[in-house]
Amino acid sequence: MGESKNIVKIIVIALVVFSICALGIFFLDYLISDNNVIKGYYKTEEYFDSFATQDSVDYCKYYYTSEYDAIFSNRYSKISGENIPKIKEYFNKFKEWMDACDRLNVYDFDENIIDNNDFYLLYDKSNHNNSIEYKKFEYFTIHFYDTNSHILYYIHANI
Repeated sequence: MGESKNIVKIIVIALVVFSICALGIFFLDYLISDNNVIKGYYKTEEYFDSFATQDSVDYCKYYYTSEYDAIFSNRYSKISGENIPKIKEYFNKFKEWMDACDRLNVYDFDENIIDNNDFYLLYDKSNHNNSIEYKKFEYFTIHFYDTNSHILYYIHANI
């Protein structure tokens, strides 16, 4: 009788540990996923800097159907003529980083597609007061959605 109680205890403990691990994996995946990449893309190309420890240069493309244009218009900022040069500046600097990493073979972004019908999100740490000073282009992320091709371009540089 005592032996069967021990087996039940072991099974219960194993189930509890398994449940905690499963929940942990779920929440870890949620925490590390990019919530700005809208779910529903039908194809993706992801080129993450696999050898990076602290520095990284990441480039991804997510393909959508035209029905997603409205979702991007609600969640992202609309591009205007005023901010096109700024966005191009980030993409040009990113291209330099890709070239420095010898990864231009996967980088195919054409800055001439940027127009007033597109949407973007820009995160740049150079303007944040978090006890670490970043120069412009040392740490930034852009999500750029092109309404003509229905492709979301993601670039991230942490140099």
